[in-house]
Amino acid sequence: MTVEEFLKRVEVHPRLELVHVDGTMCIIRYSEDGCSRDIRLGFWAVAERPWEQLLEALRIPSEASVA
Repeated sequence: MTVEEFLKRVEVHPRLELVHVDGTMCIIRYSEDGCSRDIRLGFWAVAERPWEQLLEALRIPSEASVA
């Protein structure tokens, strides 16, 4: 997946917010049930893994299951 594709998916996911982005990594905020956690993610991981695997590894439900 490209970085641009990843950032677009973060943008439309109902529980994710982009906090910081630079040339090598980003910080996304995952919010659920009044709590949130910030996740630092290197773009090397984005390039090597599909969206579904990233969400699974970070224990984030896909946007389809968080309506």
